[in-house]
Amino acid sequence: MGSDRPWSDIRNLTAYRKTGEVTVQIPASPENLVQATSWHRNAEGKIELVENKSSNQVQQPLTCAALPKS
Repeated sequence: MGSDRPWSDIRNLTAYRKTGEVTVQIPASPENLVQATSWHRNAEGKIELVENKSSNQVQQPLTCAALPKS
């Protein structure tokens, strides 16, 4: 058995509609990403990846220039 009546959503959705201005907060990102070279456990017990600040070695970006020419 079927019905020819169309479906109609009669729920009251006004509680879910936000009025007013919407603002977006974008966190400032660091200018340069640094590769993590170590890790430690923070005060909350979570693992954090960190850079070794005592290291003066900076890895140069990889390019095709380092490949031997055939």
